[in-house]
Amino acid sequence: EHHPDRRLHLSVQAAASSPEAINFYCREFGVRRAVLPRILTIAEIRQLKTEIECEIETFVFGNHGLMVEGRCSLTNYAVGRSTNMDGACSPASEVHYERDADGAVMARLGCHVIDRFAPDEQAGYPTICKGRYCSTARAEPYYAFEEPVSLNLMDMLPDLIRAGVDAFKIEGRQR
Repeated sequence: EHHPDRRLHLSVQAAASSPEAINFYCREFGVRRAVLPRILTIAEIRQLKTEIECEIETFVFGNHGLMVEGRCSLTNYAVGRSTNMDGACSPASEVHYERDADGAVMARLGCHVIDRFAPDEQAGYPTICKGRYCSTARAEPYYAFEEPVSLNLMDMLPDLIRAGVDAFKIEGRQR
């Protein structure tokens, strides 16, 4: 009502992946673009495009995510703040960086060390699912959950364009 000319996009957090759901948001709220969940195949995207009334956007680069689109509980476990309620994975108020005597940077989320970066390495934003962890079972730090870039569909761009994708989303704080 207040901004009738503003384009509305449907967030992936709506988890709308059926034509009925997307068309509902288009009809009832004037949505002009829907961000699709990462789980759809190219064939499903192509079919969906023929049945909906708006543009579509899909993820092509970033983390694949071990949560169900925006419903992660790892941050809540680590700092007692719900990603769902507070709307932020690794809220900035809980992020801290410390430089060691050797110049390395430790990234923390609350009291948890999420990653350690060598002096010549770019420090990423500390998110639990993309941190490197140390374990007595491994000689080197490793990505316990997922690497910061677990989704890379760059080779599939022509197929996604042919399927009717209107926009591409590059996701993640460590892009």
